[in-house]
Amino acid sequence: MAGYYGNRDMPFGGPFTSPVFDQAQSQLSSAQMSHAQIQQELQNLMQYRATTPMSVIEGQQRDQEMSDLQVRLRRMDDEMRGLRDTITRQQATIRNQSAAIQNPRQFYPAPNTTPGGFGDIQSQGPMQGHHASTQMPPPPPRFFNQGTPSHVQPANQPPSHMRSIHDQTPHTGNTQSQQWNTPMNQQTGTQGQPLHQTPFHPHGPTNVNQFGSPEARPPFNTNIGPYGTPANRSQGSSNPTSGHRSDQGTPGHTLMQQPDNSMALVPVSAASETPTTVKDQCELVFGMAEKFGYSHVNFPSSHKDKLIPQAIKDRLLQTAAPTQAFPLMTSPGTRFLLVAKVINQWVQRNVLKADSFRGFDTEIDTNIDRNRNQIYQSTPAQVKYQLLNNIAAQMQMMKQNPGFGTFVDNLARSRGNELWKILQPLMHVKTSRDWEDMHWLMNEAHNLAMMLYSGPDQYRFEMPQAGQFFKSGEMVPKDPYPNIATYEQLEARGAKVKLGISPHVIVKTSTPLGLVSESTVVPAIVMLDATWK
Repeated sequence: MAGYYGNRDMPFGGPFTSPVFDQAQSQLSSAQMSHAQIQQELQNLMQYRATTPMSVIEGQQRDQEMSDLQVRLRRMDDEMRGLRDTITRQQATIRNQSAAIQNPRQFYPAPNTTPGGFGDIQSQGPMQGHHASTQMPPPPPRFFNQGTPSHVQPANQPPSHMRSIHDQTPHTGNTQSQQWNTPMNQQTGTQGQPLHQTPFHPHGPTNVNQFGSPEARPPFNTNIGPYGTPANRSQGSSNPTSGHRSDQGTPGHTLMQQPDNSMALVPVSAASETPTTVKDQCELVFGMAEKFGYSHVNFPSSHKDKLIPQAIKDRLLQTAAPTQAFPLMTSPGTRFLLVAKVINQWVQRNVLKADSFRGFDTEIDTNIDRNRNQIYQSTPAQVKYQLLNNIAAQMQMMKQNPGFGTFVDNLARSRGNELWKILQPLMHVKTSRDWEDMHWLMNEAHNLAMMLYSGPDQYRFEMPQAGQFFKSGEMVPKDPYPNIATYEQLEARGAKVKLGISPHVIVKTSTPLGLVSESTVVPAIVMLDATWK
């Protein structure tokens, strides 16, 4: 937390810390880890007690052990509560001292030297203390490239890794219909004025990377970002800036959440193009889910989280292990990752399915169902290849219909509203671009659904479960700290998954000759359990 809020309340981006603060935070981290281990031990013991036949004496011994563990948990809860109070007091003290140093006149007005004496001091009004504004995480940079298509390199344009991408203006009208009915390489946009330049302070916290996200490295590859830009969306311009941090924009010690922030940016490669493969589109959708969580839901609040409906709390407990959901939701370094998993699971169940576009054309729906009903596990590869091609042909006919773009746009809005009902209670800070980003995410998810069923391939999504062993060929660790071992070393040491964020996508390909092969399209993104031995 010290590194996360470090730059905004001290002059010149100085460290937000004190000996008492550091000691309390270190003790809190250790206590939280021990608390989680004891909770897991208690849960295992309760399960063993409930499912294993035992004598009366042995049962009494197990009951006593569970009682002792519960007493230890209550003591640790009291200890952690005291440490959190200490950290909160230290934060308030350091903020007030920092603000007083930066603007002493605001906190300590000069005494009145007029003949009125000390009695006239009251006419100056009360001393202005520190504003009781809620501390928010640094605003993430923009997610989408809003300018000339990235595969077109204009003259006098700096290299792509030197660009600074600005926010886009809200769009109006039916953007999805043009996206479906216009070739992607012909889509162009108008240059617009930037609303807000992404600020990067030269003294940023060490645990925040150059993309403005608290993870140790960018998600997936660095080519995602500008894909699928609708033709009539107003687009911003790109200005040459430093490839690293710069001191332009808002100073680091006044950095606050901007209401016009859209989803965070990942760098745009000069060779990046509109995604034409399932792999690229999967990375785009999963990356957008993560950026949406970071930009709009990554504001922990113990008071507001208590008001979350019970149904959503139950969903979070099902998404993560019961003992991990609360720690993940209360940390700004992991909250957006848990939310990203909620989004990915919802999209997988409700969008990425063969009948995702049912209702547009009843004849096409009937033909697709007829072919799907003939595909079994034992269906010969040659027959399966032909049936999948028949489904792909029906998808292509549907896509070529002039009204299909409008249908998909309405579908994206409707399903976006359904997902919004789940995420809105978790969005404690309102931003002006949240719904636009949600709509865009839904559009790209439907693009992926169309690609999944437009060829002779079958795709399978496998979400890693908590406690599952890490596999280097199928998973990529995504932790808020850099790993000290290679993927192969992590696998050899028996590292375990703490949270699966995005699924492992596997493709099964059938050929006309009857050959069948399986391969990984996109590895799963996971958080590792830091307590593994």
